[in-house]
Amino acid sequence: MAQAFFGCELPTLTGKANTRSEDIMALVDIMRPQASPAPLIRIGGGGDGAYLLPDDLAGIRACFSPGVCNMKPFEDELARSHGIRSHMCDFSSDSDSLFTPLIEGMQTFEKRWLDLPGTPDSTDLNSWISDYYPDTADDLMLQIDIEGAEYRNILHAPPETLGRFRVIVMELHALDQMRERAVAEAVFEPFFKKLDEQFICVHAHANNWRGDWRVPGTTTRVPMLLELTFLRRDRFDAPQGKQPEPVLLPHPLDIVNVANKDPLYLDESWLNGPRPMASRMHIVEQRIGRLPDRETEGVLNSLPALLAQTNQAIANLRAETLPRPEGSLTELATGKPFTTSSTVGWMKGKGEVQAAETFFFHTLPGLYESITIDFLSEHPLYTLEIENRQDMCQERARFLFYVTHSEPQPDLTRAFPVCADANFVSKPPSISRTDIGGVKVRYLTIFSGLNSHLHLAAIRVYGYAFSALS
Repeated sequence: MAQAFFGCELPTLTGKANTRSEDIMALVDIMRPQASPAPLIRIGGGGDGAYLLPDDLAGIRACFSPGVCNMKPFEDELARSHGIRSHMCDFSSDSDSLFTPLIEGMQTFEKRWLDLPGTPDSTDLNSWISDYYPDTADDLMLQIDIEGAEYRNILHAPPETLGRFRVIVMELHALDQMRERAVAEAVFEPFFKKLDEQFICVHAHANNWRGDWRVPGTTTRVPMLLELTFLRRDRFDAPQGKQPEPVLLPHPLDIVNVANKDPLYLDESWLNGPRPMASRMHIVEQRIGRLPDRETEGVLNSLPALLAQTNQAIANLRAETLPRPEGSLTELATGKPFTTSSTVGWMKGKGEVQAAETFFFHTLPGLYESITIDFLSEHPLYTLEIENRQDMCQERARFLFYVTHSEPQPDLTRAFPVCADANFVSKPPSISRTDIGGVKVRYLTIFSGLNSHLHLAAIRVYGYAFSALS
């Protein structure tokens, strides 16, 4: 007799982990995030039920959201901040039970399940969207968290129906069941292959409500619950005006779904390289945030010292291979041109390095916000001195990194931490000094390891001008 997995009919289950590891890894490859053509933004606030989406929402007519469970912060933010309508359904709820009232003209709710055609008290995906948007040219969005029913609904949706969604964000359940060959062949393989035909994953986030498991014979661990964001393939061909976003696992905008449980992170095998610095710093911050309040301040204060020790050890190694020539050092940065990764409206994104009472540049908030100084020619650089702004927001400079480079574009994976003690982000005098070690380069870039603004009062770099070496 056939058995069912979340409503999908299967052959008799064996209860054994008998799916080949290479077949599981082929499914992991479809879930593995790729660089997004647009930066990721968080929609829905800071709690469970919010998701990261590519900032490619202009022109999306509406979001379809089955399974709201009385909460709709995601749909409320879509309406208020992006002008996107939402259509919701959930037989376990009703409109009077929603934590926030429906926004007139922007939101609808139906007391029905999302399920296969003919299922009582339900609507199917194709009929649901056709009732509201019969014009197939309309771009839509799907946000789906329906406790395992996502598999049968996606599997039975016509490809042309799925193709109407520019973005699909979903929570997948019971991923440990892909170890059972019957489930993998009947559910997971056709499910992921169907998505892969039209979509590319741009973000993955492990929900820590349940644990994870290791794919046999590999180092890859797969969460039981996994939130995925997919972007339709044609959007990767649309010009976005900037380089693709780096894959960050975790992304600095990710949250811990269940606060009283340990965070759960996708391991580095989900990346095509080492875990980026922004992700590492986010893990550190989340782990510090779980400490008792009495311990948090001490850990935060100790981190800059630890980074400083690491940097000094690196500088000492450099000094052994780059001996310091005779003569006094010269301050080389002041008056040299700089460019920033972004800028607030009242400032320029380029200019000449100078000291200021507050700050001489100010970026927008974001990942890897940076300032690059061009020394106009190569110089041996020995000391980096940074003065933090002192009027407010000093904590935004808590985790700074620098990279020296000879080409205009820096390789941020080759960065080193800026040395700074607790005073650098708390009270004047807010000055850090970092030993660079005598590397001969033309450019120096300073960037933030946080998802934050970058603004500094002064940057001074000491080294040798060519005249001093002649």
